Amino acid sequence: MKPVLYISVAVLLYTVVSVADQSEAQSVAFDQVSQHAVEQRRRLLLSKCARHKLDLKAKSPKLQYPYILARLVTGKADKECIEYLPRGARYHGKDSMFGISSLARILAACEEQLPEEVVEDIRKQVVQYPDFLSGGTENHRAMKRAAGLIFGERWPDDIFHHGISGRELADVCRKFARDYGHGIYASSMHEYLSPVYHAANTAPWMTVAEYAQDEETRLLARAIVDWMMADLALNCHLGSIIPPLNRCKAQLKGYPGHSRLGLAQTMSTAWLYWGIDVDDIAVSASIDSASVPLHAQSGYLPHSVIRNLGAKRVALPYTVRQSRASKGRMEAVAANAYGYQARTESEDGAPEDRYNLRSVYLDRDYALGAGYFRENIFDPFYRTSIPFGAVWRSGDEYARLVVGHPYWYVNYKPKAWEESSPEDMWSGMSPFQQMVHCENAAVFLFNIPAVDPYKGTRLRWGPSWARPAPAEHPLQSCFAYYPESIDEKIRAADGFFLREGDVYIALRPLSGEAEWSGCAVRGYARIDMPGALTGCVVELGNRPEYGSFKKFQERVAAAKLDTTALASEKKVVYRSTRGHRLEIKYNEHGWMPRAAVDGKPLDYEHWPICESPYMVCRGSVLEVNDGKQGLTINWKGDVPVYTEYKTVGGIHRAPR
Repeated sequence: MKPVLYISVAVLLYTVVSVADQSEAQSVAFDQVSQHAVEQRRRLLLSKCARHKLDLKAKSPKLQYPYILARLVTGKADKECIEYLPRGARYHGKDSMFGISSLARILAACEEQLPEEVVEDIRKQVVQYPDFLSGGTENHRAMKRAAGLIFGERWPDDIFHHGISGRELADVCRKFARDYGHGIYASSMHEYLSPVYHAANTAPWMTVAEYAQDEETRLLARAIVDWMMADLALNCHLGSIIPPLNRCKAQLKGYPGHSRLGLAQTMSTAWLYWGIDVDDIAVSASIDSASVPLHAQSGYLPHSVIRNLGAKRVALPYTVRQSRASKGRMEAVAANAYGYQARTESEDGAPEDRYNLRSVYLDRDYALGAGYFRENIFDPFYRTSIPFGAVWRSGDEYARLVVGHPYWYVNYKPKAWEESSPEDMWSGMSPFQQMVHCENAAVFLFNIPAVDPYKGTRLRWGPSWARPAPAEHPLQSCFAYYPESIDEKIRAADGFFLREGDVYIALRPLSGEAEWSGCAVRGYARIDMPGALTGCVVELGNRPEYGSFKKFQERVAAAKLDTTALASEKKVVYRSTRGHRLEIKYNEHGWMPRAAVDGKPLDYEHWPICESPYMVCRGSVLEVNDGKQGLTINWKGDVPVYTEYKTVGGIHRAPR
């Protein structure tokens, strides 16, 4: 079978419809989730990607192959591009999985455009690739196994690395697809909602879903992609992924990651499939990511209920509770007899379905989310997590609030931040930060020791940016980072108040020493809340609910904040403006707080895998709906089973 359907469709679209620029992007806003709108955005992205500058002298094809693919699709690939393909395949460096994954899609989609001698040269290089069955992070394994499956099927009788045939290689990779897919339906994934790596996780499975030779394998991969896209759609709003975020490395690269443009790698895929509520041109122009051309070339289209949910064509507000699996859990499904054995080192953590927990609230004009984290000082992902954040509707580039404790980078400054102070580095989950969240309010409690019990601890693996050792003396202060472009800010007796348009933000420190401060992060300022035992309350609202900004301030001032047991018991109780009672007591024996909402203690051991009005995942069954129709994917057996249904009165039907 020659899997060329999607490339043929893309080429046909180019011959029928001319490629436009800004006017085309603006025209898609009217019906942003339709198949026609997706195709318009797809063509726009491919056109831009085809004009991307190439470095055909680069040894690593990571940033070259995807844009060569775009040129092939649009008929703009020259001889030099084509001759680079086998040269790039010789690269076996540490980031080679990006190139080999892209090459698998290029060969599957565009082989008929390539000279026979080029294909033969690619074959000679690919069979020597040593890492199809090796380890790495979640997205690394996906790229390697997906490529191994495609190439193994393409050359079944050739002998690949480890002395196995292409047929055997494809079988091992197919087993991984089955085990991994079943694993995420049972217990979620570890590398969740990464602004960088969500796109890298979905792209290789799209390749398998479109170009694997048998229908069952294509079905396995399609279900994996659908799960990841539904997860993104549920947690995407106002041009951003709602925190807590995982693997958000942008700040370490020298720019504010917690912004719409900073999230472009994953948000470009969101924009592609359902549009997002920000300027289309700004997002479509942000294509400096090896994943964007791969998604743009793909013929994959999420189900309409996923697209409607992503575009927020559903009733708001809604709440989300989710569990995220440990690295140890996902390692268990990655082992094979050839290249990779599951790690047992302590930094991976024990296999755990409820390793990180999410609590998220999405309203029409704003959203906020908080996380609960298992203790694991060795986890490299904690170095780049954003444990809490709020977003709101705004025309400004930055419309985000981050509350945290700079912990990891006191002694280690990335080159991009050599001139900044440690107080400006919000990246990472502090072991001394605990919080409780309900709807539009959250309470933060920090208990920061003078001497860090984790001092000197280093990871035994991972890149340099993930290995800073904790400082002996942590910063005894927490911080709230907010955009300098905010429309209005007020310091009152009851706290700090921010307004952006019709969205209101209140921040009530637990101590009286808090002050406005500057910040070296471009576009941001800070509120400093010093103290060994410190924290704050954050509450958001909008004009439809609270009326004027002044009335919002009055409501917040009237909401009772009880800190009488803060010093003696490390306990805070807050009655929100909506009447919810948020109680938190600092847990000295773990990172999960002793917390309760409306008198009910948070039950971390039975936190749902996913629970919301529009998406539920339990017992290896995913169900997603948009209030009118729904899609169920049941992966209790060997293969996923798809079922569509209609909702009754907008009521979500629990999976059976």
